Amino acid sequence: MASGDIAQITEALAKTHVGEVELSYKGRGLKLDNAESVKEMVQEIEQCQGLQSLRLEGNTLGVEAAQSISKALEAKSELELDLSDNAFGPDGVKGIESLLKSSVCYTLCELRLNNCGMGIGGGMVLASALIECYKQSSAAGSPLKLKVFIAGRNRLENNGATALAKAFKLIGSLEEVHMPQNGINHPGITALAAAMKHNPNLQVLNLNDNTFTKRGSIAMAEAIRHLQCLKVINFGDCLVRSEGAIAIAGALREGLPFLRELSLSFGEICEAAALVVAKAVQGKADLKKLDLNGNCFGEDGCEALREVMESMNMEELLGSLRDEGDAEENGVNGTKDIIEEKEEPHCSSELTSFLISPSAEKLMSLGAKMILLIEQVDVSDASKVSEVFLKISSVYEDEPEVKQAVFESTDALLRKAFSNSHSQSYSFISSLIVNLGLLKGEDKKIKKLSVLPGHLLALEHAAAQQFFPADQAGILEAFLSRKMYSLSTLLVIILFALKIHTVQPGKCPKFCFCDNIQLTVACVNKNLTEVPPTIDEITVKLDLRGNDMQELPTGAFTHTPYLTHLTLQNSNIRRVREGAFRRLGRLVLLNLANNKIEILFQESFDGLSSLKQLIIDRNRVEEIQPGAFSQLGLLNLLSLTHNQLVYIPNMAFQGLQNIKWLRLSHNSLNYLATEAFAGLFTLTRLSMDNNELQFFPTETMTRLPEVIRLELSHNPMTYLGEESVSMPKLTHLFLDHNSLQDFSNAAILLSPNLAHLDLSHNQLRVLQPMAPGSPKLTRLNLAGNPIYCSCYMRPLREWAIRERVRLGGTCGGPAHLSDENLEAVQPVDLRCQSQEAMLKAELKEQSGLPTLPTTPPPDKVKCPANCECEAENHHSSCENKGHTKIPRGFSPDTRLLDLRGNHFHYIPANSFPGVAKVVSLHLQRCKIHEVEDGAFNGMKSLVYLYLSENDLTTLSPEAFKGLPHLTYLHLEKNRFTQFPKGAFKLLPGLLALHMEDNDITKLEAGLLTGAEKLRGLYLTSNAITAVAPRAFVPAPDLDTLHLGSNKLKEVPSEAFSKASSLAELNLSRNPIRWIGAGGFQSIAATLKHLYLNHMGLEKVSKDSLAGLGSGLRSLFLEGNQLEELPDLSPLTGLEVINLAENPLLCDCPLLPLRKWIEQVNLKVRATCGHPPELRGQRVKDVNVFKSCPGEKPPPTQHPKPTMATKTESALISPPKVIKIVKAKGKPRKSAKPKTVQKRTMKKKKSV
Repeated sequence: MASGDIAQITEALAKTHVGEVELSYKGRGLKLDNAESVKEMVQEIEQCQGLQSLRLEGNTLGVEAAQSISKALEAKSELELDLSDNAFGPDGVKGIESLLKSSVCYTLCELRLNNCGMGIGGGMVLASALIECYKQSSAAGSPLKLKVFIAGRNRLENNGATALAKAFKLIGSLEEVHMPQNGINHPGITALAAAMKHNPNLQVLNLNDNTFTKRGSIAMAEAIRHLQCLKVINFGDCLVRSEGAIAIAGALREGLPFLRELSLSFGEICEAAALVVAKAVQGKADLKKLDLNGNCFGEDGCEALREVMESMNMEELLGSLRDEGDAEENGVNGTKDIIEEKEEPHCSSELTSFLISPSAEKLMSLGAKMILLIEQVDVSDASKVSEVFLKISSVYEDEPEVKQAVFESTDALLRKAFSNSHSQSYSFISSLIVNLGLLKGEDKKIKKLSVLPGHLLALEHAAAQQFFPADQAGILEAFLSRKMYSLSTLLVIILFALKIHTVQPGKCPKFCFCDNIQLTVACVNKNLTEVPPTIDEITVKLDLRGNDMQELPTGAFTHTPYLTHLTLQNSNIRRVREGAFRRLGRLVLLNLANNKIEILFQESFDGLSSLKQLIIDRNRVEEIQPGAFSQLGLLNLLSLTHNQLVYIPNMAFQGLQNIKWLRLSHNSLNYLATEAFAGLFTLTRLSMDNNELQFFPTETMTRLPEVIRLELSHNPMTYLGEESVSMPKLTHLFLDHNSLQDFSNAAILLSPNLAHLDLSHNQLRVLQPMAPGSPKLTRLNLAGNPIYCSCYMRPLREWAIRERVRLGGTCGGPAHLSDENLEAVQPVDLRCQSQEAMLKAELKEQSGLPTLPTTPPPDKVKCPANCECEAENHHSSCENKGHTKIPRGFSPDTRLLDLRGNHFHYIPANSFPGVAKVVSLHLQRCKIHEVEDGAFNGMKSLVYLYLSENDLTTLSPEAFKGLPHLTYLHLEKNRFTQFPKGAFKLLPGLLALHMEDNDITKLEAGLLTGAEKLRGLYLTSNAITAVAPRAFVPAPDLDTLHLGSNKLKEVPSEAFSKASSLAELNLSRNPIRWIGAGGFQSIAATLKHLYLNHMGLEKVSKDSLAGLGSGLRSLFLEGNQLEELPDLSPLTGLEVINLAENPLLCDCPLLPLRKWIEQVNLKVRATCGHPPELRGQRVKDVNVFKSCPGEKPPPTQHPKPTMATKTESALISPPKVIKIVKAKGKPRKSAKPKTVQKRTMKKKKSV
C-alpha cells in the first residue's frame, strides 16, 4: 500500500471516536514507517484501558507501522471507523480492504464513508470485505454487529448497491443506513429493500436523491412492513411517484408505530396520492415531520392536503408546502426508466374472446361459466385485474339480467382480488385509476379510457360490499373528487347513466360544443348575451367564457341543476342579480374573473350550498354588502384580487364556515374594521399584498386564530411596533416591499409559531435581535434593505448564529462590507463600541447620509418647487434645500416627508395641509425654536416625528394636537433644560420618546402625564441629578429606561419601584460610587438588561443585586473601580456579562467569583488588578486561589512536548488522553492535568 494512500486513510481513521477514551497524536508530523517507529505508540495503545479512538491525522504512516498498530488494536472493542470526505476513490477502498477484513474490525459498530468517491468498483470491494469480516468474525465466535452504515455521495449505482445489499442481508444488525445521492435505480433499490427485511432493528433509512420509480417504491414499501422499529424514512427526491406513494402508504397504515420523520418530497406525487399518504399517518403519535414538498399538487392540492392534516390535528407536521408542477415522466435528468416486462396470466379462450371484444351478449352467453372463468384470472397482476374489471363493467345496461351479470362478475373478480395480499396493498386501486386516466402511469402503452357510467356504477356497487376495503374506497373517492369528477358529478352520472344509453344525445345549443360522455358544454367567445336556454339539463360542466352577458338575472341557471363547474370569465358581466345561481346546489366551482362587477349584493350567491371555490378576480368590486357570502358554508377558496376594495366592514365574510384561503391582493385597502374577519375560524391563509395598508392591523388579525400564512407584501407600512403581530398559529409572515424604517424586536413576540419572516426590500438600516420569548425563527429575509453593517448590527448577527436563523440579504455599507452577504459577515467584523457610542455613531450616520439615489418615476407626481417627489414609493424630499417656510403642495398620497436641513425657525399652526397620509415626518436640523399649537393638524396618520437637532426649549401641550397615531417622537439634541411636562397628554399612542443630548437637570413627579402607554424613555447625556420618587407613575408599561451619562450620584431605587414593567435599565457613566443593598429589588422580577458600566463604581453591597435571578439576561460592569463583587451565582439566566477594566483583588475573598467563572459558559473578561504581580492576568488563569482554605494545591506543570521531526521517529512524546463523556448531564472535571472533557458541542466558548 502506498504511503500516500495510507496518509489519507489514517487521516480519516483519526475521526474514530466512540466510547470512553481517545489517544491523540494529531498534527505531530511524525514519520511512522516501520514497527520500531511506533513501538512506544503500541505500548500506549496496549496500556490504555477502554480505548476506542486513535487519532493519527497529520502524520505519515507506512504499511509495516499500520500492521503493528492494527495488531495492538485487536483487543479493543466497539470500534467506529470514519473515513468520510476523503476522495480516495475505488483504489482507496482496496487500500483499506485488509483492515476491514482483519480482526480489528470484528467489533466495528459504525462505518462512515460519506463522500469518498468509491464508485461501483469501490462499493463491490467494500461489500466483499464486509462479508469476509462477518464470516471470519462469526467463525471466531463474535459475529460482526455493524449498526451504522453511511455512504452518501459515492456513485455506487445499481451494481455497487446490489453488492452491499448482500452484505447487509448477511449482517442483519443495522440500525441506521444512509446512502443518499448514489445514482441507484430500481434494480439496486429492490436489492436494498430485500436486504433491509433482514435488519429488523433498523431505525433510520435514508436513500434521498436516488431513483425508485414504481417497482423500487413497491419493493421498498414491502420491505418497511417488516421494519417496525423505523423512526426516520427519507425517500425525498427519489421519484417515488404516485403509485409508489400509495404502496408506501399501505405499509404506513399497517404499522411503523415509532415513525418520527417521513420525507417523500420531489417525487412526482399527485394530489390524490398525497392525500392517501396523509391519511395513512393518522395515529402516529411520535411523528414530527411529514415532508411532501416539491410534488405535483398545485395550490388547490396544497390546500386540500393541509385540510386533511388539519382534520387530524396534524397540520403542523407539514410546515410550508411548495408545488413544483408536473415533472418529467422519463425519470431523473431525462434518463428513461427501465421498462418492466409483464407476463400475461394464463386465461381461457372464452374469457380472452370477451376481453378482446366485450359485449352484453357475450357476457350473457357465458352465464355461470363467467364466474368460473374469472377464478382463472391471476389476481397477483393488479393491472390485469383492473383491465378485466373495466371490460366487464363497460357492458352495463339497465336490463335486469345484464345488470345482475355485471355485478356478479365484478363482485367475484374483486372478492378474489382483495383476498390477495398484493391487492390489499393498494396495487389494484393504483392500476384502476391509471387505466381510467386519473393518474399518470409509467407505462406509456396504457391509453386513457373513456369513463363510462357502467364503470362508476359497478364501482359504486362493489364499494358497498363487505369485501371492499373501506380505506381503498376512500382513496377512490379522493381521486374522483380531486381529478376530473367531483362527488356531485359522480352522482349525476350514475343518476343519468341509463338515459345516456337509451336516448338520443341531449340538446346542444347552436355554436356550442357538447360532450355527452363527459357531460360538458362549452360556448366560448360566441358573443352570447344570455345563458343558452337549450343546454341539456344533465350538463355537469358549463364554460361560457368570452361572451357579452352584461347581467346575470335571477334564476339564470334553473334549467341546469346538475352543474358542478361554471366558468364565466371575461363575459362583460356588470351585475349579478339576487338569486342568479339558485338551484345550483351541486356547483363546486364558480369563476367570474375578468368582468365588471362593482357590488356584491346580499343574495348574489344564494343557493350555492356546495360551492368550494369562488373566483371574482379582476373586476371592479368596491363594496361587499352584509351577508353576501352567508350561504357559502362549504367554500374553501374566495379570491377577490385586482378589484377596487378600499375598506372591509365588520362581518364582511360572515357565513364562510370552511374557508381556507382568502385572497384580497391588488386592491386599495387602507382600513380594515376590527371585526372584518370575524367568524373565519378555519382560515389558514390570508393574502393582502399590493394594497394601501399603512399600519399592521393588529386588532383585526387577532380574530384569525388558525391563520398560518399571512401575505402583506407591497403595502406602504413604515413601522411595526411592539406586539403588533398576535397570531398564535402563524408560521409565515411576508412584509417585503413595504416602506419599513423600523421594526420592533418585540413585534412578533405574541406569534409563538412564526418560522419565516420576510422583511426584504424595505428601508431598514439596522435591526435588533428578536426579544427574548419571541418565536424561534428559521429564516429572516432582509434582502434589498440598505443594511448598514456597523457595530449596531452585531447583536443581530450574534443572535442569528446563536439561534441558527438563516439571514438573507447583503450589507449596504460601509464600503469595505458593501454587497457582502449577511451570512458571510462574522460578528467580529462588526466592531462594537459602548452602547452610547453606538447610538451616537448611528445618529451621526443617519444625519449625514445623503438622500439615496432613486430611479425617476415614470409618472409625474404633485411636488412643490425645489423638492423631489417619487410616485412609486410615495416619498417626498426637500432636504437641505434652504427653505425658510414649510413647502406646500405635496401629493395627498405622500407617505414619507423629508424636510430636514432647512431654516424654518418655527412651525406655525396648520403647516401641513393635504398630507393626511404621511406616516414619517423629518424636521431635523431646521433651527426650529418654536412649535405653535396645532402645527401638525390633519396629520392623522403620522407615526414618526423627528424634531431632533433643533433649538427647542419648551413645548405646549397643544403642539401635538391632531396626531392620534403618533408612536415615535424624537426630540434629542435640542435645548431643553426642563422635561416638557404635560406636552404629551394628546399623544395616547406614544410608545418611544427620545430626549437624549439635552440639558434636563431633574425628573419631576408626573412628567409623563398623558403618555400612559409609553414603553421606551431615552434620556442619555443630559444633566439629571435627581429623579422624583413618583417620576414614572403615569407609565405602567415602561420597559426601557436610559439614564446614562447624567449626574446621578445614587441609584434612584424609589423611583424604579413605580416602574413595575422595567426590563432594561441603563445607568452607565453616572458618578455613582456605591450601590447599597437591594438597589434593584423593586424591579428584580422584570429586569432583563442592566448597564452599570463606566461609573467609577468603587464598592457594592453584597446584597446590591438581591432579588435578581434567572430573569436577568445581561449585566455590564466594565470600566469601574471594583475590587470585589457580590455573589453572581443566582444569575443563572445570564447570556452576557462584562467585568473588564476593574482592578479586582485576586485573593481568597474573590474565590466565589473564580468558582462561578469556572461553572458558566460565558465570556466574563475579568482580570486581576491586585496584587501587582498578577495585574492583567485573567482571574480564571491564576493559581493563587489554590492556596485558599478548602482548595487543592495546583498541579505540577508539565512542559509542552516539542514536535518530533521526520527523522526523530523513535522519539514520540506521550499522547494526550482525552476522556469522552456521553451527553447525559454535565461532564465532570477530572483532576488529571492531561484530561480534557468533551461535550456534545463541537467547541466550548472561551471564558
